[in-house]
Amino acid sequence: MHTVTKILVVFAAILAVLLAALTMAYSVNATRITDDYRAAVERAVSNETTAKLQMGDANTAKIEVDKQLASMTSKVAEVENSVRTLQAAEGNLKAQVRSAEGERDAIKAQVDLMAAANQTLSTLAKSYRDEVTKLRENELASSRHQIELVDRLNDLESQLEVSQASTRALQEQLVEARQSLQAAASGVRIGDTASGEPFSPPFAVNGKVTGIGKDVTGSDTATINLGTNNRLDKNMRLSVFRGDTFIGHLTILKADLQSSMGTVKYADAKVQIRSGDDVRSFASR
Repeated sequence: MHTVTKILVVFAAILAVLLAALTMAYSVNATRITDDYRAAVERAVSNETTAKLQMGDANTAKIEVDKQLASMTSKVAEVENSVRTLQAAEGNLKAQVRSAEGERDAIKAQVDLMAAANQTLSTLAKSYRDEVTKLRENELASSRHQIELVDRLNDLESQLEVSQASTRALQEQLVEARQSLQAAASGVRIGDTASGEPFSPPFAVNGKVTGIGKDVTGSDTATINLGTNNRLDKNMRLSVFRGDTFIGHLTILKADLQSSMGTVKYADAKVQIRSGDDVRSFASR
């Protein structure tokens, strides 16, 4: 065998031994390397998942921080607005303070003037008080004198009322006396309503109807403005006119001092008596 060939064979044998050794080493380390690779891949996946979770948490935290930042920015803007408002209010307050100080000085000057005026008014008030006291004393004296005059006037009015009552009584007695004299002169018995017929008065009568009404029988009655002071009495018959129209007769049933009331007998039932009609002592037919 050629030497070179032998060398190549030896070399090939060495290479084969080395390859076998390498193959054995690879076989031994291949499983370990694969397991390490798989473990590294799993760690990478786990780390990636953790990183993704951390990234999500970071994004959530960033969103929250952004919100807080926006809120803080809004609050800062509000605070800045409040500061500007307060600065403007401060300016207004300073202006008001200056105005108030000016008003204070003016009021102080007015107070000084009022103090001087008050002193003058006090002097005048004392003078007025003395004068009012004197006037009150005079008024009290005048009031006492007026009360005395009123008492005297009341006494005189009482005496006048008594005198008037006495005068009315005398007038009634005078009317009764006149009626009695006239009745005696004419032969007529005044006031006899039990058996006598209505009679016309022997004197002129001119009066007015002041009211109308009804008696218990439903007959019309009339009140006139004449009475015993005008010499009227019960059972006297008067004539009622409206202008020149004869309405009927009025027979006196009751006579007072200044008025009388009687029943009406119509000449024509179509013409009824009313207030304002004339009453006379005779009838023109």
